[in-house]
Amino acid sequence: MNTFGQTNKKVAFFLAVTALIVAVIQLRIEREKPPFKVISNDVISYYAYLPAAFIYHDVSLKFLDVNPHKFGDKIWADTLQNGNYLIRTSMGMSIMYSPFFFVAHAYTSLTGGIADGYSKPYWIAILASSLVYLLLGMYFLQLFLSKYFSNNIALLTTGLIFYATNLFEFSTLDAAMSHGYSFSITSIILYVTHQWYSQKRIRWAVYLGLLAGLLTLIRPTNILMAPFLLLFNLSSLAEVKARFRFFIERYFHLVVISGLAFIVWIPQFLYWKMISGSFLINSYGESGGSFFFNNPQIFNQLFSYRKGLLVYTPIIALAFTGIILSWKTHRSFFTALLVFTVVYIFVTSSWWAWWFAGGLGCRGYIEAFPVFAIGLAIFIQWISQKRTWIKIASGLLILFMVFLNLFQSYQYFKGYIHFNAMTKEAYWISFLNLKPGWDYYYSLISPNYEDAKKGIYYTNDKPTVVKQSKEKTDELTKKKRLDQIVNYINSSPTWMKQVEEKARLKKISVDSMIHLDALFMYNKELNENKIQ
Repeated sequence: MNTFGQTNKKVAFFLAVTALIVAVIQLRIEREKPPFKVISNDVISYYAYLPAAFIYHDVSLKFLDVNPHKFGDKIWADTLQNGNYLIRTSMGMSIMYSPFFFVAHAYTSLTGGIADGYSKPYWIAILASSLVYLLLGMYFLQLFLSKYFSNNIALLTTGLIFYATNLFEFSTLDAAMSHGYSFSITSIILYVTHQWYSQKRIRWAVYLGLLAGLLTLIRPTNILMAPFLLLFNLSSLAEVKARFRFFIERYFHLVVISGLAFIVWIPQFLYWKMISGSFLINSYGESGGSFFFNNPQIFNQLFSYRKGLLVYTPIIALAFTGIILSWKTHRSFFTALLVFTVVYIFVTSSWWAWWFAGGLGCRGYIEAFPVFAIGLAIFIQWISQKRTWIKIASGLLILFMVFLNLFQSYQYFKGYIHFNAMTKEAYWISFLNLKPGWDYYYSLISPNYEDAKKGIYYTNDKPTVVKQSKEKTDELTKKKRLDQIVNYINSSPTWMKQVEEKARLKKISVDSMIHLDALFMYNKELNENKIQ
């Protein structure tokens, strides 16, 4: 069998195993949480265009006024000064969901199910979409990397980008969020860009324009990919001049790329015009959305215990090392990688919520992982040429990074890594700990969002759970009483229903919410002198 056939079998086997793992985890998670957990948080806004347009036939959302209780937890809308309702996020994710939404809607309508856009078939369809796009992204990332590295290095790098980063968590627990979809489109764009520069055919320009429009429509900040694509595969001043000639000679390609990208955005412009009276608006308005370029939180975003990229996704440090190594080993990538990385870090760390709210680690970097994969592949290739003991040591380190990511993904699901309140103390209490004690909850400190919107950080942050008179309480008595409260909560259907609802809203496990409620009741009793 030829090498190409063997490689295809490896890739197919890898993707099949990954698909099985992701699907099993997704369904397991959804069995433990309410079904509507899939369409929650930001996904509520991403998805809203579809039921509004194709089920309720009103993207202006006037139907919310008719029955506000029915849609209170299903559709979020900002009210503009003109009284109109605005879906805050752009419609790129609805476009990504749409093929699966239409299948679910047709199935539900034909079988007599609840065709409201929020019943079980719809959230299963969204989970299916996340898995399909993930596999497409990984396939094209491997295909792109194999143009510059051996097939084994390309496949290994693709596997590590998934299993050793928070892309894993955003493909399972938070599968419907935008980051995995952006990762996939970015991976495809890298492959298409390579084909366009090498083959110089108009069809690749067409694909690039459509994909670029869709990528930025998913998250407008994905425009940060532009410097990398423009500087792609340049290693000398002479090549820069040749690139300018390439653009001039194929100016029509550039017109096609920009024109098609604009066409993809036309529905969004028309929606904004209809709702606000303007073709272009800041849809986040007064609720947030500012960049503080004079106060970038670079160190915090990379190294803080709250959400530091290199703390929770340390394998990216190896990718950064590979970017530095590219100066000697892959000069054609160096300039594009360096400029992209510097610009990306600066812009994302200037965002007012530099920790990017929920999720494991700093989710704002997931769309950049296909680019960072080049650096990781360079590092792996460099290590493969070293002495045996260096290969073994590096391999063990990488295996530990994979284990740590999977372990911390489980901890995040159980609530033992908080989505935005981690501290140094909390991190080390929970580190490799399947069930950290009460000190973990006492160590959490939540960011002050109102200060953050002004570019002020850490000044007025407050503990998530206030520690009260702990030193005066006998620990054995405390543990016994807490266990009693936990048992009582578990035995109370009414209380458990409230706990499940609060867990959904806080985006933590039910088990974590039970313990938080128990701790709250315990402190309340302590303050009322009911515990001596």
